[in-house]
Amino acid sequence: MKETINWQEIIYPECKCGCGQKITFKKYHKKYGIPNYIVGHQNRINHPMKGKKFTNEHKNKISKSHMGITPWNKGLKNPYSKEVLKKKSEKMRGKTHSEETKKRMSEAKKGTICSEETRKKFSEQRQGEKNANWRKKSKANGYSALHTYMRTRIPKPDCCPLCFRSGIRLHLTNIDHKYNQNINEWRYLCVKCHHSEDKRLGIKGRYKHEWNPMGKRNR
Repeated sequence: MKETINWQEIIYPECKCGCGQKITFKKYHKKYGIPNYIVGHQNRINHPMKGKKFTNEHKNKISKSHMGITPWNKGLKNPYSKEVLKKKSEKMRGKTHSEETKKRMSEAKKGTICSEETRKKFSEQRQGEKNANWRKKSKANGYSALHTYMRTRIPKPDCCPLCFRSGIRLHLTNIDHKYNQNINEWRYLCVKCHHSEDKRLGIKGRYKHEWNPMGKRNR
């Protein structure tokens, strides 16, 4: 019999950066093991400003030196022209990292794991209109892509909201059939209610079989 390890009862060591804080239990420690550093503390070892702080006089000098200076890219969405971007792409075309630099990059990132808070921030930054693949027009997203997107946003109920039957298959339907990305214009219906609502609105030719009031389909 294999011995089960209670990971929450394990005494975790202190962070090796010298901060004195203990490493707390995380779910990913079961898969990747206990790290040597707290997230974000690995860069404190060889940092030139370790243990140093700016004085108030030095901070005032820095603020006064930047007063009245407007940055060159203020208010510009695309500061670089197309010609400059082409020159940059041509310079970097065909260039690859050497094996030494690849090893250094891999060693620098070893043991660094994103916390759950940072993962949530990344997911929130890429949701909806903030995503690079977002399209403002719902028709450009496609019929199936729009349905899969709305399924992740709208929870599935236990029963149909019209006939209140449970334990049956539910379809995600659009109320006004404009297929917008508004959550309030979508709902789940059973197959029977979905077909009856489409029939009431005059939409035909979407189903191979017609449903009768008894719940049986006619060929």
